[in-house]
Amino acid sequence: MKAIAPRWSLLAGFLIGVPFLAMLGAAIAFAPILGGGGAALLVAAGAFVLLPVRMQGWLLLSYFLIFAGLFQLYLPAVNGLRWVAVVWGAALYLRVLLSGQGGSPRGYFYFVYFMLGLLGIVVGLIHGEDPRVIVRGTKNYLQLLPMLGILEVMFRTPDDVRKLLRFFLFFGLIQLPFVLHQYLFLVPMREGLWMYGVVPVDVIAGTFGADLRGAGRNATLGAFLVCLISVLFGLLRARMISGRLFAALLICYMIPLALNESKVSILLLAMVFFVNFSKDIAVKPVRFIIVASFAIAGGTAMLFSYASSYGKGATIEDTVSKTVTANFGDRGYAGKLLNRATAIDYWWEHNTNNAFDFLVGHGIGAAHEREGYLTGARSYAERKFKGVGIGLTAMSSVLWDFGVIGTGLVLSLFVVAAKRLLTPEKKNSDHARQNKHAYEVTVSIRPTVATSLAASCAAIGVMLLHNASFAVEQGYQILVVVMLFLATRLRADLVK
Repeated sequence: MKAIAPRWSLLAGFLIGVPFLAMLGAAIAFAPILGGGGAALLVAAGAFVLLPVRMQGWLLLSYFLIFAGLFQLYLPAVNGLRWVAVVWGAALYLRVLLSGQGGSPRGYFYFVYFMLGLLGIVVGLIHGEDPRVIVRGTKNYLQLLPMLGILEVMFRTPDDVRKLLRFFLFFGLIQLPFVLHQYLFLVPMREGLWMYGVVPVDVIAGTFGADLRGAGRNATLGAFLVCLISVLFGLLRARMISGRLFAALLICYMIPLALNESKVSILLLAMVFFVNFSKDIAVKPVRFIIVASFAIAGGTAMLFSYASSYGKGATIEDTVSKTVTANFGDRGYAGKLLNRATAIDYWWEHNTNNAFDFLVGHGIGAAHEREGYLTGARSYAERKFKGVGIGLTAMSSVLWDFGVIGTGLVLSLFVVAAKRLLTPEKKNSDHARQNKHAYEVTVSIRPTVATSLAASCAAIGVMLLHNASFAVEQGYQILVVVMLFLATRLRADLVK
């Protein structure tokens, strides 16, 4: 497609900006609770028209990864900016489409998200769900989908993709100072919250956000750091980084991972280790044994670190026992009736007797238990299962919202992404020269790096069983979007 002339791009920006500003006025006039973000929304509307697409894309990427979480913890008064960023991203993506720069919504990943939205909306209407719950649920699940198209425009060439990977390696480094501050200053402030069932170290979430008096996104931080460690191993094995740089980065990533005490991180580390080095078991068993020994020692050290504060000095055996009981026993989790395992059993017990609900669920947003705090609407979970915790994890939320059909679609995102990364593809220079949109050509990467990224996909996917981040949390959702983008751009090189 031929790019539209700049003047038409600017005109498209103004055409989108008019309803954008109208929505701003309505938000300020009729929803005072969102008025705090009104001025910022106006600034975003101006930036939408004036700033280059790539610059705005970097601002949005930085906001979702860095500032959204920091604002939630350190400046909760401006937490409403997360709504601004979502609208801004959608408007920017629309501008990209109208200007003919690329990013068209085609391909399997877009299909999955569109089908989830369509399925959830139709089923919600059939069940008579409050339209406000449907709108909120659609926003929660699909809010960062426009970033997939924006990333496709921002990172067109192999050099661009390398810049993105370097950015994430740097992003991992900046977690360290924030984690140290949270560990040294915020955790002691929260010691008195034990009696309310709040774990003080949950606030150690780096830039992914936390509530000073409640839970934090420490598990998302842990999953992200595990993904970076996996990529580090892939780069080292491909001899793309030196041993010294690898050691320095590994230490900088392991310190926050040890301090934030997300116990699921140990499982994720073991998983990415096996995926990265599974071929060495038969080919290079000595190297596998050496690396495995270091991995076991590191995992044991993390367990000692976690046990030192989880339960205030409990032994490793006590920590493991409490963790297993909290996740697989009869006791509920985080004040809910259900825990991560029983939430799936509960869904099975209440939906297998109705084929329609079993297959397609109850509608988008049905399992979310905090709808009413902002819109006044009460979701299916709040009306029928308040306090039970049917939406405790993303897996249980997706099952209640979309049934087994929608759950299969969600799981396919991670399976297809990993498969595409591992699928070899020859470089096609002739096609790249003839194609006006060279960014549509996939980028070849070393097989070990492709394997490490596929392991990262698996780690992010496992988090569906741990918390509900896939359904609500922007920090986790942007990691999923970046993963899907990389799966569309990168392929394992045939040359090893």
